[in-house]
Order: sequence, then C-alpha cells, then structure tokens
Amino acid sequence: MGFIDRQDAGVQLGMACQRFSGEHPLVLGLVRGGVPVALEVATALHAPLDALGVRKIGMPGNPELALGAVSEGDVVTIDRNMQAYAGINDAAVQTMTAEARQVLQARMQRVRRSVALLPIRGRTVIVVDDGIATGATMRAALETVRARHAGRIILATPLAAPRALEVCGPLADETVWLLEPTGFGAVGAWYKDIPPTSDEAMVELLVRQRTAVPQPSRENPSTAISQTVAIPIEGPLKLNAELVVPEGAKGLEVFAHGAGSDRM
Repeated sequence: MGFIDRQDAGVQLGMACQRFSGEHPLVLGLVRGGVPVALEVATALHAPLDALGVRKIGMPGNPELALGAVSEGDVVTIDRNMQAYAGINDAAVQTMTAEARQVLQARMQRVRRSVALLPIRGRTVIVVDDGIATGATMRAALETVRARHAGRIILATPLAAPRALEVCGPLADETVWLLEPTGFGAVGAWYKDIPPTSDEAMVELLVRQRTAVPQPSRENPSTAISQTVAIPIEGPLKLNAELVVPEGAKGLEVFAHGAGSDRM
C-alpha cells in the first residue's frame, strides 16, 4: 500500500487535515519534495502556502542517510549518536554543515525572488513533507517554526517511520500521518512515481497557488514579513533579532533592548 505520486499523497493528506480549516492555517512545504504535497493540503483547506528551507546533512559516503539538517532559520540538528557511531569528528560536521547551509541559502534566494516569505507568528502552521525517514529535516523544520513563534504547530506527512514520529512528534502540538510502515526503508519506496522536484518546478507551484488563493490586503498588518536573523558583531559573537517588515513599508525602525532585558 502506498501512493501514486505526491499529488495523490497530498490530496489524501488534505482530507485528513480538514479539521484544521477553521483555524485559518498557513501551510509550509519542506523544500523541495514537500511543496507538491503541501500544495494539495493548502488547496483542500483554502489556505496560503509557503516553502520552508531545510537541507539534509548527509553521511560521508552515503549522502541519502541523514546525519542532521540545517534550516533557513539557521537551526542545525545533528544526530550525535550516529556521529559517534560513524566516527565523524566535530570539525568534519562543521564543514558539512557549512556546505549544506551554502546550498540552502542559494536555493532560498531563488525562491524569495519570486515568492515573499509569509508571516508565521501567532498562526496555526501545518508543516508538510512527502515522508519522514529519520526525522532529521523535519526536526529542523519544526524547531525553526517554533523559533518564529507560531501559535500552533501541526506536523503532517503521508508516511513516517515509527522512530521518526517518536523524534518529531513531541516538537509539534499535533501530528497527522497516513502510513506508519514498520519496514520503512526509503520514502520513495512507498510511491509509484516520485520524480525529483526541481527548484523551478517548486517556485512555479508556489506562484500558481499564491495567484489562486486570495492573499491578505496590504492594509492588514498580518502581511508583515517576519524572520529570525543573526547579525555578526565581533569575532564569533552574533546578535539574534527578529526582523519584521510590513509589505509596502517606507521606513525602518530598529529597537535595541538594554543589557539583561529579554529581546522579545
């Protein structure tokens, strides 16, 4: 038992997520394969759709096996047990993380040239991928959404390995899945047809959905683009901040807290 393709999986997952339609959710698809599934979920719920940038950090010699992941919010997750088992030192992990971050940043720059980042703060957010094998990328995604102050987080996926649900489930407020195979193997094994999703195809899906679903008006402050940023200031030090820019803004106000106060 499985799915014909990502569209089929997304349609079925959208039906399973109908109970969230009254919360006016935002649907986030993990790049790249999660976006076609998320598109069908967003369509079923008449909800806005965005992409969430996450990049797997693959094991040396076996890049399909995740050692960890990095997100566009610069959340990094590493499976330390797997690192120790494989005998990978911290310097090598840092190098692989930097390489994954560079690829992800280039990808998301291409995406954001066509589709603006939608605000997350205070909203019910449904985070969607086409399948969860180890949970590395989904874990990074959920931690990123939490750091952006989502009101409620729903993890939604057509299929997941039992161990992955144990890892990722506690990071979400609610979890929706259709299949939980014990002999999981690879995500692709549960699809009849699962071709790679190119950056161009992903952006086309996002643009098409933005056009089809009415977006909030410019007068509505909820259209503000909100993103957690880290500003390098000296040596290894970074200043963490929340960048919030309303659409159509003509100015910028920077507020710095005093020493010892909460940045939020």
